[in-house]
Amino acid sequence: MLSMNLGVDIGNSGVRIASIEVAPPKVIPLIRIPWSRPGSSGGPTPSGTGQPVPADDEPSADGSAQTAPSGAGYQPAESHWLAALPVDWSADRPVQWWISSVRRDATRTLLERIETAAGHQATLIQHTDLPVQVDVPNPERVGIDRLLAAWAAADCSPAGPVIVVEAGSAVTVDLVEVDENGRVRFAGGAILPGMAMMLRQMGQFADLLPFLDAETVAGELQLPGRSTEQAMLAGVTCSLLGGVQMAVENYRRRWGNSTPAVTSGGDGEAIARHLPDPVEHWPDLVMQGIRKLVTLRQRD
Repeated sequence: MLSMNLGVDIGNSGVRIASIEVAPPKVIPLIRIPWSRPGSSGGPTPSGTGQPVPADDEPSADGSAQTAPSGAGYQPAESHWLAALPVDWSADRPVQWWISSVRRDATRTLLERIETAAGHQATLIQHTDLPVQVDVPNPERVGIDRLLAAWAAADCSPAGPVIVVEAGSAVTVDLVEVDENGRVRFAGGAILPGMAMMLRQMGQFADLLPFLDAETVAGELQLPGRSTEQAMLAGVTCSLLGGVQMAVENYRRRWGNSTPAVTSGGDGEAIARHLPDPVEHWPDLVMQGIRKLVTLRQRD
């Protein structure tokens, strides 16, 4: 019996699950489970149903994308969110989990459940699992999501450099090089705070500034801001977009203006609109990297 391959991307704002198919190669998003905001009690989504939240790029009945209500979420260290996973733990079909994680608490929770399920096996992906040269002093400290995204983005260039922008809770702007033989080198990059992180820090450390809840860049930039809230949103949007633009410009000054940029993540599409060509947006580079690993392992 063929096993089911599930890709798992555990991040700082939630976890995404996708079905990974090898022939033909395909990533099928299944679910996105959000973590509760800092300071909230966590638990099921506000509906109280504990129902899964479809992935951002999984269409609803009318074809539009569905996202979790603001403030919804689970505590990653607790086991409640496991009930929302689209898995029949008692089924006979074996399941292979391919886990990319930057959250140790959620990883422990998931691995403990997998260990008790018959026919379930887990691969916690490490940098040594990937055919990528991690050319930095401490490769084991680089987030595995960055490396998977880099490996997937390397497909955009038959040979030469690629700029990889992964926009999640934090935003990374990394440089990847592909040689004439297809070998991939991760050269490092820049890490910026995302929208929610910047807003949270202002609300926490500035006495008269409110706590604002905004996960992504929304609509057109409104300057000047006509209220404190508008000014804060305008400021963090300028910081995010300006920081990414500066990093991309610096890379292109060294490697050439034709160096392609690939964006991904929640703010990836919005960032792509503010970058000069060549640029393209891939909805989920991390899952595409997991797909490449599954294909490589099954071929071996």
